[in-house]
Amino acid sequence: LAPQFVDAYRARALFRLETLDFAGARADSETALGLAPGESAVQSLYGAQIAAFGKVPQAITAMKRAIDLDPLSGYAWCNVGLLQTVTRDYPAARASIERALAIIPTNDSFHFALGQLDLLQGRLAEAQSEFQKQGAEGNRRMGVAMVEHAGGHEKQSQAALKELIEKNAGDMAYQV
Repeated sequence: LAPQFVDAYRARALFRLETLDFAGARADSETALGLAPGESAVQSLYGAQIAAFGKVPQAITAMKRAIDLDPLSGYAWCNVGLLQTVTRDYPAARASIERALAIIPTNDSFHFALGQLDLLQGRLAEAQSEFQKQGAEGNRRMGVAMVEHAGGHEKQSQAALKELIEKNAGDMAYQV
């Protein structure tokens, strides 16, 4: 890689995170952070990388820095919301994810994140509504199965899970 090309380090770090090369991702994200600490995308990547190592409070701080640098980054808002969900700061998580949706209202991942938060809070009708907004059929099926299970609807839950397995086992094996 070109020694001062931050985008190359950022791209490789993302690839390494996706391929579970956490040590490589950490090295690349730290290099990118050293080269461009004032870039929102670099702060967000660094936050995602350290969250993978369980450093959630530090990851939240990095994500908030990303938001400070780019307040219109829906991805940074959603990521901080997901981390706030992990720490069970549900009011802050809801505010962050809703802010992400205000910025990019059609983003499936943001709707899924809000659906998961609703599910955790026992807001099953709201969760169902968010999961139904999914463009990705597999995510929609997974959300429906979780809502039906949480609602105690065993027959509907099993039917939704069966459909998820039949139609999405090849591309969502981890979720199944």
